[in-house]
Amino acid sequence: MAEAPMEMVESIDSNPLSSYQYMKMKIRTSPDGEDISVGTDSGTGRSFVDREFLKTTTHSIEKRDGTVKGILPGVGDMNEWATYEFWKPGHDDQGNPTLKFIKGGWVVDNLDAVVLLGNDWLDPYGASIDYPAQKIHLTKVGLSFPVTITPRGKPCVRKVKTTRKVTLLPGQRAYIPVTYKPLPNDRSLAFHSKHDAVINAVVDARTPQVVLCQNVTKGVITLSL
Repeated sequence: MAEAPMEMVESIDSNPLSSYQYMKMKIRTSPDGEDISVGTDSGTGRSFVDREFLKTTTHSIEKRDGTVKGILPGVGDMNEWATYEFWKPGHDDQGNPTLKFIKGGWVVDNLDAVVLLGNDWLDPYGASIDYPAQKIHLTKVGLSFPVTITPRGKPCVRKVKTTRKVTLLPGQRAYIPVTYKPLPNDRSLAFHSKHDAVINAVVDARTPQVVLCQNVTKGVITLSL
């Protein structure tokens, strides 16, 4: 058994989340312990851990302020950050190692994924995700392991319309009120505009219904209802 090097220092305390039931993998709370199914998601910036899971492994909790969106209904401001240990069974070309990891994450009550490991865990270890083979290879520590990949649901299609006629002068930027049907409240979504003047954005169910527009042409443009 070996111990993986510590992850890089994290400094950003605010981020949106994607749908977190994307990939499932196995971890343990001891080298020879039972496998526990947890989540990992390359579309999620930060990691989270269930409070009850922490009771099963060595950990510490500190006060720390941050804001997240999409993890559970009603969760916004976070104030507990846990550092904990877990073991990841996997294999390399020479054998079947089990690596010990020390991880940090926001503490959440009743987290369905038990542990959600985001890009703040995948990136520092050089994760390479093989989607057809459903495997992850941590290139910096030489560990490969299987994952169960659940395809995301159908795209969330919404017709976005301006609430009034808007005229933009050359070089002008403005937030324009729009209307569209409510969004799912369990994830952040990428808004892709079909109008050249409307800027793409990441949105969720609580995002104000406005879009940022910019006229980069030399003429006047009008956005109609």
